[in-house]
Amino acid sequence: MAAAYATDEAVGAIAVLIFLDGLHAELMGRLGEWHEALGDRLPAALGPSSTAGPGGWKALALVQRKARDLLGALATQARDGSFGRGELMCRLTLVEDTFASGLRRIAVPDEISVHCAADLAAAVGALFGLVLPAHRAPLPAHPSPAESADVTNNVMHELWSWAAAMP
Repeated sequence: MAAAYATDEAVGAIAVLIFLDGLHAELMGRLGEWHEALGDRLPAALGPSSTAGPGGWKALALVQRKARDLLGALATQARDGSFGRGELMCRLTLVEDTFASGLRRIAVPDEISVHCAADLAAAVGALFGLVLPAHRAPLPAHPSPAESADVTNNVMHELWSWAAAMP
């Protein structure tokens, strides 16, 4: 069980890295190119036979470094007054929608792709101190944070199960 958790943690970190790359691409005006590459990149990085990418602490260190680089790019844009908290929220939403679209392009079911993209957007937003508004699609009510975490884990588990069934 501990090995499976470590694998899930590494895969989650890789998914966050891919999402951070999308946010960086959006900032640089290359979101279309990033979206185009998702069809190949997602199965290669997250699929059952993925050997590409770091694992464990190395993956988390890469997330930290990528977030710092992105924060530098954000700060550069903020200096000229064209960037703020609201702008980052809008860009995160755009990347979230683009990521969900990329998942659907590789045959991830609609509901799973939307939930996965929303979870990743929330995780990336949290790296920058943002709390994203409630998910736009109706989710079941959860009386406790533990149950809410279980639902998130179930959505991620569905995505990984889907990936494991890929040829």
